Amino acid sequence: MINIAVVEDDERQIEQTERYIRDFEKESGQTFNVTVFHDGLALLDRYKSVYDIIFMDIEMPDLDGMETAKKLRELDSAVIIIFMTNMQQYAIRGYEVEALDYMVKPVGYFTFALKLKKAIKKLGRSAEAFLNVPQENGVMRLDTSRIRYIEVINHRLVYHTDDGKYEARGSLTETENKLSQYDFSRCNHCYLVNLRAVRGIRGNMVLIADEELQISRPKRKAFLDDLAHFCGRGGV
Repeated sequence: MINIAVVEDDERQIEQTERYIRDFEKESGQTFNVTVFHDGLALLDRYKSVYDIIFMDIEMPDLDGMETAKKLRELDSAVIIIFMTNMQQYAIRGYEVEALDYMVKPVGYFTFALKLKKAIKKLGRSAEAFLNVPQENGVMRLDTSRIRYIEVINHRLVYHTDDGKYEARGSLTETENKLSQYDFSRCNHCYLVNLRAVRGIRGNMVLIADEELQISRPKRKAFLDDLAHFCGRGGV
């Protein structure tokens, strides 16, 4: 099941998009769950990271599609965004919010199907590479490749990412088990490190971006073995 959100204020466009999705569903054998939002504010209100693909109109009242997407990226770095617009010059700004693609209205079925196939292909490559982190206003879906390391402080986990820090309650051991397949390793009882983010080793410190994290004596051998294995596969 692929979850799709359609963010559009034009009822005729909504009907057309839903019809195209159902036609594609019959042709491809894929199954879609479609949710419609009539403006960006409705999408963002208590947003939950349950959508895989979002078709987003750009010209909407109150909060346009581009501003909606910028705020959305603060909550969900993973969801695939495809813009739908009457004005191509607006759509090409999609790189600012890491949009996958755009379509210029009026949209024909052939074009729509091509864009949806592209989104599904990307989704298939990355579906297992994200970690859902509970937040007060919903769930934040983090791209594991952008997590530098995770720190435990007073029973709370701090996710240090390329995009900033996120906090949540949780167990570092449980998180370590979830991320074991994505080349994360403990350098210390309180640090779980993404081996992709390691810049080097200096004595008993591991260098990550502009930070240094201590490698504890009990964890040193296992951590360095994991790092050596990762580098041997062509990582770092």
